[in-house]
Amino acid sequence: MGKVTHIQRLHMETGDHSTYQRLFQLLPEGVCVVNGSGRVDYVNEAFITLFQPEVQQVIGKSVFQVARDELMLEAFKKKKRMVGTVLEKTRGTRLKATVVPMWEADSFCGILAFYQREGPALGSPTGDVVPLKQGQSWEIELNPHFSTIIGSNQRFKRVLAKAQKAAGVSSTVLLRGESGTGKELVAKAIHRSSERKGQPFVKINCGAIPPNLLESELFGHEQGAFTGALRRRIGKFEEVGKGTLFLDEIGDLPLEMQVKLLRALQEKEFERVGGNEVLTCEARIIAATHRDLETMVAQGLFREDLFYRLQVIPVEIPPLRERREDILLLSTYFMERMSRQLESAVTSMEKEVQDAFEAYHWPGNIRELENLMERMLVLAEGDQLTLADVPPHISDIYELQLPVATIPSLINLTAAGQIATLEEYEKHIIQQAMRTFGSFNAAGKALGVTHKTIAAKARKYCLVE
Repeated sequence: MGKVTHIQRLHMETGDHSTYQRLFQLLPEGVCVVNGSGRVDYVNEAFITLFQPEVQQVIGKSVFQVARDELMLEAFKKKKRMVGTVLEKTRGTRLKATVVPMWEADSFCGILAFYQREGPALGSPTGDVVPLKQGQSWEIELNPHFSTIIGSNQRFKRVLAKAQKAAGVSSTVLLRGESGTGKELVAKAIHRSSERKGQPFVKINCGAIPPNLLESELFGHEQGAFTGALRRRIGKFEEVGKGTLFLDEIGDLPLEMQVKLLRALQEKEFERVGGNEVLTCEARIIAATHRDLETMVAQGLFREDLFYRLQVIPVEIPPLRERREDILLLSTYFMERMSRQLESAVTSMEKEVQDAFEAYHWPGNIRELENLMERMLVLAEGDQLTLADVPPHISDIYELQLPVATIPSLINLTAAGQIATLEEYEKHIIQQAMRTFGSFNAAGKALGVTHKTIAAKARKYCLVE
């Protein structure tokens, strides 16, 4: 069945949720109904038993905040039937999931999701969705070095699985992603999962060292090689030996150093500055950058041959705003860890704080969240974080997303009378339209602008890649 029409029609005729009650309450399958605006209209008793949510935290909430899995989100965005499996977090039970769109004539009215227990999970309970292909299911099994990296987002799990596979070889890895997404954490997990785990892991930030000192930092120098070189210095390539050399912010490497790095990677040899001895490079190289290297290559700012030499195994780490389900996991982890370190009395956070975090776009990603949690724990007055503890640039955005029924105006002011900037309103409106309608074209029609305008604004506010 690709479409559901009669259920939605019955609901429209009755005008309340009694239709859903009559249809689904006695079913053994868990049922979740999401309307065309992306709000959860109904869940039955079986759904509550399977996932154990608080009903008041589900009904009327956005599907993007309470969805049990990404299968439901994909079905809503694409308005198409999808089938998969879900690993329920609490008991590690494997569930079969079927999500179908609901239509009234040619108008999309929402989705209907069914969940049925299949048996015990084969892997660790992660709550991840695994799309089914020809009756087969695929589950991600991560070793302890990767499984301790916090995250339940399916795309992020696949990224970790790819990085874990890269740990089994010595090929160069290029970690790509915005600042603060955890590239160094993944690099360390690759090293600790590899045969080089007993060897050193050495990091150098290519953007933090002045260009005139960078060559010495990488390759070392001989005594008297330049003014101030009073003794021989061992560089990072020599220091790391057969271990792993992590070249962070590789996009900031000056052009003249790119040539020398390419030789070290390609020929597996280098010399110290001012020396003639040819040394062998035995290190495994992992590079990382937040820059658009393809554009830099086109502009002549980054060598094309070095780019392809680095990108043997590319690993793209998604930003936190694309891992919404991980925001609460990470904030809870930071709160518990820092409470012990700071000897803070804070042990929990209000639901409004969680909602504000989920509504925020986190341009600084996980690093921003970690620093914010430390700030809030230091300044908090009681044993629970409240919305008053959240900085205005985050809490104001949350205020914009409160249900319309509780706010008499389209212009939402905070308790202090503050108002968001015009750009913040524009970003929120475009983000909401894209979530609701699923495409630039549909969102543009709803807002009365062209799809090109929506696309340009979405990229401006980092709502899409």
